[in-house]
Amino acid sequence: MKIAFSVRSVAIALSLALASSVAVAQDEKPAAPSAEDMAKAKAAFAQGKELFDKGELLNAAKAFKKSYRLSKNPILLYNIGFTTDKLGKLDLAIFYYEKFLKDAPEKAPFRKEATERLELLKKQKVEDEAAAKAKAKAKADAAKAEEAAKKPAKTKAKTKAKTSE
Repeated sequence: MKIAFSVRSVAIALSLALASSVAVAQDEKPAAPSAEDMAKAKAAFAQGKELFDKGELLNAAKAFKKSYRLSKNPILLYNIGFTTDKLGKLDLAIFYYEKFLKDAPEKAPFRKEATERLELLKKQKVEDEAAAKAKAKAKADAAKAEEAAKKPAKTKAKTKAKTSE
């Protein structure tokens, strides 16, 4: 399945979100990021977007993570999930999409896309695990069959050696 949205649209939403105050959990009241940290977060996000657009996904994910660490803006979790998804890092993508859905406000942009993609990734993970188990079982069965095929040959060779003495 192709992901039908772009980092450009995420960038617009994130720029708006970074400009506004950071949402925090109701039972936690961590200190809001300083103006300096927010400026650094915006710069890290811009760098991440530029790297993403160039196809340097691993470095883009690192830049988005830096932006998140500085701003604690949960919208960035979507960017990290999206980028790790593009990298094919299934477990990390699942982790970041789940964290985004848990931490981001109910009306956050890309909530629907994250939910749909998360569902598909979880199904893919189950299928991949089942395929890996089947492959391992087939390999083990083949090794057993090969070993069983060698035993009669060894027994015949021993019997032949005894009779020729």
